[in-house]
Amino acid sequence: MYYTYFKKIKEFQQKHIRFLHIKKVQLVSATHINKNDIYLIFCLLVVSFLPLATEWQTFFQKPDQAQVWVNGKLQKTISLSSELNTEFKVQDIPGYAIIQVKNGKIRIRTDDSPRQIGVHMGWIDKPYEQVVNVPYKIMIVITGKQTTDIDALAQ
Repeated sequence: MYYTYFKKIKEFQQKHIRFLHIKKVQLVSATHINKNDIYLIFCLLVVSFLPLATEWQTFFQKPDQAQVWVNGKLQKTISLSSELNTEFKVQDIPGYAIIQVKNGKIRIRTDDSPRQIGVHMGWIDKPYEQVVNVPYKIMIVITGKQTTDIDALAQ
């Protein structure tokens, strides 16, 4: 009785092993890569990096100004020229916050918020970087040169 049981299991395994072996051979022969496949992959990679190439200068341009937003309203626009070294106090907040501009960079120098997160964010000087102070709803955004892309329309 045990002999016939093991014999049936062995026959079953051999039958399926042959079936799997045939399928493996077919899969290997079906995945052969030729020259045209390599050209297609190369062209797809080039096309996928085209948006980066066209927007390359936007990411690495020298910023021209920074905007200070308080409670969702634009309070001040500041030029980020390398000659400008100034500080000013933010108006219309319950406490105080002092913003410093120096050598084309900007930061929140000091404020009286509990965790000082905006102060610890430090200097920013690249386009589209931000410093945010949540308790007083202060946001400093560095703007680049204005472009007419679809992203500007979507915002």
